[in-house]
Amino acid sequence: MPIHRRLPKRGFVQLGDHLRAQVRLGDLARTTGGVVDVLSLKAAGLISHSVVSVKVFLAGKLDAPVKTSGLSFTKGALAALVAAGGASE
Repeated sequence: MPIHRRLPKRGFVQLGDHLRAQVRLGDLARTTGGVVDVLSLKAAGLISHSVVSVKVFLAGKLDAPVKTSGLSFTKGALAALVAAGGASE
């Protein structure tokens, strides 16, 4: 069978795509509590309840220092978090 008939005719979606989410750096200030983690982002309504891992990217400003736990960051977002006086575990 030729390859053009074997390949799917619609877009590709990764199997675990619904388990990951991206959050803006400026949205971290919308959470309540001392430490921002996946559970606090779910409680604030920033991510869906099926999400397991979160990556924070640089968009917006962070005015207050924020302590985070269990989140991954882009290089620019991590530098902005440290410049604002926050910390990441």
